Amino acid sequence: MKKFKKFLLLLIILPCIMFVSACQQQPYVMDLFKSNSIGDMDVYTIKYSDGSIATFSVGNKTEDNQITIEQIWEAYKTQVGDISFEDFLKLYMNTDYSQDASKLATQKAMKSAVTVYANVGQSYYSCGAGVIFDMDDEFAYIVTNYHVISNGGLNALNRFFINLYGVNSNISASYVGGSYSYDLAVLKCNKATILQHNPDACAVTIANGYSVGETAIAIGNPNVSGFSVSKGVVNVDSEEFNINEDIIVPLNLRVMRIDTPIYQGNSGGGLFNSQGQLIGIVNGKCTAVAESEAANSPLTPVDNIAYALPIDNVIKVINNIMFYNKTEYQLAGVKTFNMGVQVGAKNSHAVYDGEFLQIEEDVVVANVQNKISGLDLQRGDTIKSIKINGNFSKITRTFQFLELMIDIRSNDDVELNIVRNDEEKTITFTANNNNFSIAI
Repeated sequence: MKKFKKFLLLLIILPCIMFVSACQQQPYVMDLFKSNSIGDMDVYTIKYSDGSIATFSVGNKTEDNQITIEQIWEAYKTQVGDISFEDFLKLYMNTDYSQDASKLATQKAMKSAVTVYANVGQSYYSCGAGVIFDMDDEFAYIVTNYHVISNGGLNALNRFFINLYGVNSNISASYVGGSYSYDLAVLKCNKATILQHNPDACAVTIANGYSVGETAIAIGNPNVSGFSVSKGVVNVDSEEFNINEDIIVPLNLRVMRIDTPIYQGNSGGGLFNSQGQLIGIVNGKCTAVAESEAANSPLTPVDNIAYALPIDNVIKVINNIMFYNKTEYQLAGVKTFNMGVQVGAKNSHAVYDGEFLQIEEDVVVANVQNKISGLDLQRGDTIKSIKINGNFSKITRTFQFLELMIDIRSNDDVELNIVRNDEEKTITFTANNNNFSIAI
């Protein structure tokens, strides 16, 4: 984390005239000063243009009595509201905000990053990376790729270990559950042991979403050399990634494409935005493309085409794995609801909301395969939204509809809003346990 000595604080106490003219409603910083000292803590006060104030404390026993820009940023947010670190630096700091934001994001993300090692069977050794996805009173839960810990299968001889940044900890971990089809797995290890090795270790912060052009910072374990960081941007927000060579069962995954440099050993590691929030799990890269569709077509090497599993789907899959491990002791696969229909996309177009340019499409029922009691869907219906136990989700992409099937549990109340022959209709039904299947 970059530290700014006191004389640099002069850079942030000047009113930002350009900011005020652009956004008259948001208070800006008028002054910042040390207002009190209590024991080994110094109290700093920020005065804002609307007359309000905010305070924060800094230990005065630290080297050179330094404070960090992150502390000022956090104090600013409590008073004014949420603002990204980059925007804060743009407004108030005479510095290279993009470089400082990336440094801060990396330091934040490293607290939840791990390297993962697996003894698969008696002879094969596999390695990759992962993130501390969640912590409860007893355990820390690690998310990684299924292919990192399985090598095609799991048995009683498997043993797993994780390392934290800066510590050769070799903390023992146990398998919770996973899915080959979604290439995600969950391990757990003792929380107290993790905090003993690194008291600052914590669960990752989850991003609300991501967009094309956004910073993409990968933290992994390339070539079993320990932690390493690389940086790029999101190139494509959603596409299909097909794997059909050197594996037993072909895979078809939804991924985001990135140009972040990715190496062998990055698999399972986190992909983070410029605020250190998780936007995906790295799972592969493209090294060459065929010159034609013909068999044995020559391959042309390519650079900087890599893939990550998007955070919105990662959350659904991990929650599913955790839920069924606790309720049904399920160790393999993701249990999904089958609504008995195939859907397709029509009228794809780009929509700009003032901040992001997003693709939207009409999600239309293409075929009704199995009639489900209470579910009166017909070919040509446009699905506009879904409520699961009252939780509303707008449907603007086909993958959103398909991935919401991962969220549905047995006996959930489900409500669909559709358009049929230019008229809106609401369909409600209860999810029956007979309509679920497991994707191994």
